[in-house]
Amino acid sequence: MTMNSGDLLKQIEELTIRHWNDHHQPLLLSRLGSEILSEGIEYKEILEGSSLGEFIAQTSEKVRIVKHPQQFAKIGVVPTEETFEYPADTSQPAQNLEGQDRVKRTRRAFYNFIEAISDLPVEDIEKISIPTHVIVQLLEGKK
Repeated sequence: MTMNSGDLLKQIEELTIRHWNDHHQPLLLSRLGSEILSEGIEYKEILEGSSLGEFIAQTSEKVRIVKHPQQFAKIGVVPTEETFEYPADTSQPAQNLEGQDRVKRTRRAFYNFIEAISDLPVEDIEKISIPTHVIVQLLEGKK
């Protein structure tokens, strides 16, 4: 049986609502993708380049996307009628990140920087010099 976007949407809504009824927690988008694949549905072909989150946000009236205010990758799906929001972590200011959070933040910033300078003309890129020890410190999340 060939699936279309309507079939995919129905499957997403059913999985999300079932997960909510069982756990009263959002179904994480990363887990949703795995569950859809385990059902034998090649959703990436159906979405034709769109992300799962974009597809849900643009097409579903029964479920919606919720994003954690501080944890970049924590994105879930909940039934539309539910009033769920991820709690904001007020115990630690965003500027005082420790351990893995600091590493992730500095790596993301470094990769964004590299991506930005890659758009420069070649003659400008050739003039850029970043000492190796600085790159290592950024990738390790050190101050």
